[in-house]
Amino acid sequence: MTIQANNSAMKYKRIYPLFSIILVLLFTGFAAFSDDQVKSNYPLKTMKKSPAKKNAHGFWVNQEEEALKEATKLKKLILIDFFGIWCPPCNQLDELVFSQPEFKQAAKKFVLLKMDADSEKSWVLKSKYNVGGYPTIILAQVEDNQAGNEIDRIVGYYPTNVINAKMNAALNSDGKSNQEKLMTLIKKSIEQADEAQDYKKLVSLTQAGLALDPENLDLKLAQIKALSHDDKEVLKSKTSKKILSDIENDRKKMSVLTLVGQFEIKPSKEILDELLSRVNNSTLYINNDGFTEADLYALGIDLAESNNDASEKKRYTDMTVQSYEKLLKKYGEESRSLNLSYAYYLQKAGNTAKAEKVYSRMIAKNPTEFTFYYPAANMALETKDFHLAKMYVNKAVQYAYGDNQIRSQEKALKVAIAQIKDLKNDETKLFLESMISMTEKFVKYFKKPEGLNVRTTNYINKLNKTIDEAKALL
Repeated sequence: MTIQANNSAMKYKRIYPLFSIILVLLFTGFAAFSDDQVKSNYPLKTMKKSPAKKNAHGFWVNQEEEALKEATKLKKLILIDFFGIWCPPCNQLDELVFSQPEFKQAAKKFVLLKMDADSEKSWVLKSKYNVGGYPTIILAQVEDNQAGNEIDRIVGYYPTNVINAKMNAALNSDGKSNQEKLMTLIKKSIEQADEAQDYKKLVSLTQAGLALDPENLDLKLAQIKALSHDDKEVLKSKTSKKILSDIENDRKKMSVLTLVGQFEIKPSKEILDELLSRVNNSTLYINNDGFTEADLYALGIDLAESNNDASEKKRYTDMTVQSYEKLLKKYGEESRSLNLSYAYYLQKAGNTAKAEKVYSRMIAKNPTEFTFYYPAANMALETKDFHLAKMYVNKAVQYAYGDNQIRSQEKALKVAIAQIKDLKNDETKLFLESMISMTEKFVKYFKKPEGLNVRTTNYINKLNKTIDEAKALL
């Protein structure tokens, strides 16, 4: 679901020139490379080329051409899962949905394709379908080996029965009335605009939706959210106050998504308590909606922060950690999705030692993968453990590819910036100079997604700003 996916993104929202091998190794512990070695890793180091076969769950992985050929031959719709290996809800889909017999049965009427959103292989399809958040599942037509019109999309994690219902609806989309088809298109466009944070477009789309369905509360909330982004006074209007108070007063009859949408705009304990009351104590999930007990306690942290209540923030953070411990015990201690979130909230709770143990354990199981090195480096940087930050970010850089290669490169430069801000001397200055040189080479040789609307361009722009920030410190 959109909100859950966005929260996850916020949570988890190369190779060094031969400046002086001895000095760089002595002062930083980072690997050093010659210019030739730098160029050999660019323009883009990506995942190893996969053989033309499906994975254990029946998906083609980064094999767009093969999937489209199969869909054309069999005259089937295609289901495209845009994922990130570092993304908790993306991992949840693999662990809790795609592995289930019920999903596999429903999926027999589709061709399944997974596209790694960090790889350049995903650029064309991401741009075509305006994919901005992960996971995003696109249900689409295929014609003459080409990806065709989008029928529907699913943003974020949902349980198997919800995804299966969406798939069945896509198969029967021709039976919808023109008004139903138009409303489906408007809702898809709203999700896209929300992901892109295009609030002006959101206002126009919600107006169009409300013209078709004037009493739709979710559309009203989306409109209030969009309008209030640029003008907080909107929240004080009589209309907004009435909508928000009506939802809160009638909260027991409201859907989970309506309640969460309300909470995003106006956090309240009454809404949070209502959501928590719907958690199935056996599964630790809200049935049919994909929110865990831990997700809801995390909303409590947001509530406490909005009220500047430090004691409540600590209480909700501790409860979030405890809830993840229960989830891990129930669903598997090695769950990638749960461990990523668990370590993050351990860090928020101030238990960095335990978070470090979680990262170390998961790194031992995934030693050549970027996923756990990056957040571990970020945690070490926040605690000013520069030695540990360098060690982890060096590994993140080594094993990253595509978009996460850009993010890792920027994090490595951020380590150098933080270090010189903490202590400016010849050693930290030398390290920063070498990092700037290496990062500029990275940008020069990195393959750019020319003419495509994908996040990669934003990551490159952000990295260039960080280079400017670093240069200003010399």
